[in-house]
Amino acid sequence: MPVLVQTTKCSSSPVLVQDILETWATNIGDACLEAETSELVCVVAGPEFGDCKGHTLVIVKALCGLRSSGKRWHEKLSVILKGMGFFPCKAEPDIWMRANGDVCEHTGVCIADLAIAAKDPKGIADELIDKHKFKLKGTGEITFHLGCDFFRDEDGVLCMAPRKHVNKMADSHKRMFGEAPKQTVLSPLEKGDHPELDDSDFLDEKGTQQCQSLLGSVNDTSICIINCQSVL
Repeated sequence: MPVLVQTTKCSSSPVLVQDILETWATNIGDACLEAETSELVCVVAGPEFGDCKGHTLVIVKALCGLRSSGKRWHEKLSVILKGMGFFPCKAEPDIWMRANGDVCEHTGVCIADLAIAAKDPKGIADELIDKHKFKLKGTGEITFHLGCDFFRDEDGVLCMAPRKHVNKMADSHKRMFGEAPKQTVLSPLEKGDHPELDDSDFLDEKGTQQCQSLLGSVNDTSICIINCQSVL
């Protein structure tokens, strides 16, 4: 029986363990614009609106950045998934399930990213496109999802690892410092090091940007690694 496990609260990254079901991934383009906002928001039209310049225009779509847009999109997608026969898991409401014969199909949702384990995932994707007019991107067998690569080992077991993300970090390090990161470092700190006693000069603007870039990359990679470890 296939299992879909929600590995972390922050990333809602699903891990799909496949037996007889196909595992696909897809992304819904312009997701927030598919929902309507409940907020009263308006703008004054600029010259790009032609004859409507100067008019007050009322925003009806759940534009990205509005306070309730995420909730409005979640509500819309929930109605659609329920109409397709799915129901949310009581333990993790962003995992949706439905019975299909002798199997349980799953759809894991992270905002607009979907991971699907089903007998016919193409049929699910086609319904989202044809009936609900969603613009799907990257639809197909799952190979990369939420920062992690998905692949099968020599035994055919579906695995996940942040390969592309780690390679991208190595490339960024080489661009910044002119050399690849060391492969012999096993700990963030050297033995006996006390960073709280560091009295070296503060970084300049360029150094600060590099540090922030590296920290952001490490944070994203840590989430991917935690996702992998939590399944073990």
